[in-house]
Amino acid sequence: MDDNTKKHIGDIKTWSRIIYIILFAIAFNVAEFIIAAITVVQFFTVLFTGRRNDRLAEMGGSVGEYISEVTAYLTYNSNHMPFPVSDWGQGPERPSASGRAAQAAGTAKTEPAAKAEPAAKAAPVAKVKTVKKKAAQKTIKKAAKKTVKKTVKKKPD
Repeated sequence: MDDNTKKHIGDIKTWSRIIYIILFAIAFNVAEFIIAAITVVQFFTVLFTGRRNDRLAEMGGSVGEYISEVTAYLTYNSNHMPFPVSDWGQGPERPSASGRAAQAAGTAKTEPAAKAEPAAKAAPVAKVKTVKKKAAQKTIKKAAKKTVKKTVKKKPD
């Protein structure tokens, strides 16, 4: 065996990664089950109400991003360890194809991707919630008016 191979075989980082690979493979399967459950519940929600559940859709998207993070770690496309080692939603760095090749060869130093400003990300969500809230208030007012009209008409003489 040449010296380079001996060096890689004896590297503690390589051997410690196998523990994380097993952990994240289990987490991947749990996340896969959660996606399946969300899909079934979302289907029946749409079937019975005619519209999707926004919270379930958001959760499904979040779990999908997590699965992407786990897959990137398991396939050596990223050295970023997903949840539970790091915070939920803290995505991996995304090097270019040549960067991934260099990273796989162990010759590249990657820097984490710049994080978006939380306020900039929250603004569109707040706007959507405000629009939905106003629409809900209008619907409630219309329903209340109809109820009052029906009550007035049905009043006995």
